[in-house]
Amino acid sequence: MRQIVSIAMLFLFCSCSQNYLYVQKHYINKDYLASSHVHTPDPRQEDPPVGESLIISWDFPYSLFKKNLSLDITVRFWDNEESILSYPVLYKRGVKDCFFPNKKDELARDVLTYKIVVTDEEGQEVSVWKHQLWADLIKFN
Repeated sequence: MRQIVSIAMLFLFCSCSQNYLYVQKHYINKDYLASSHVHTPDPRQEDPPVGESLIISWDFPYSLFKKNLSLDITVRFWDNEESILSYPVLYKRGVKDCFFPNKKDELARDVLTYKIVVTDEEGQEVSVWKHQLWADLIKFN
């Protein structure tokens, strides 16, 4: 019985994961500036950045990194417009911050959903991160 529990614990704590991406979405406004919290002079307080930011971090094993990877980012806004960005992965471990500016109270340009696909130099998918609401867009004439 003790061996069965030990083997089960081994599988539980030593499982392999192939999720190399981690994505966070942040709202950027006046409160995002450090000067708002420490009450120091800041010229950006008069016209602070407003929008949303996708922060994408990754940590690939060297065997994948040496295949010349690229990040393909598709962001869909509330007005169903899409922005497609592509960046080369220059480091095995890194972070990319994508800022999408927005005017105050303009809901149509807020980020609705997103998908990040990592591909190698041959076009093969290495890793995919999809927002919970992601679905392929169906366009009508």
